[in-house]
Amino acid sequence: MHCLAHGRLAHDARKFPKRVLVACGSEDTVTPEAGCKAVAAAFPRAEYRPLPGIGHVPHIEAPGTVNQLIRGFTS
Repeated sequence: MHCLAHGRLAHDARKFPKRVLVACGSEDTVTPEAGCKAVAAAFPRAEYRPLPGIGHVPHIEAPGTVNQLIRGFTS
């Protein structure tokens, strides 16, 4: 929570050279897609993936979808 409230994710992301996957549920009202897309854009090698019809806790709402997304990204 401290990092979320006081961190500089978008600023620090520019320095991270590795591949990054950012995903966001299209129904997420806590961290909406616009903010997640901005975070993804801050990383030099990020991929953004929307999760249609999913809210704020995709790993609980759609674990199979999340696992498939991660598998595809890491293989």
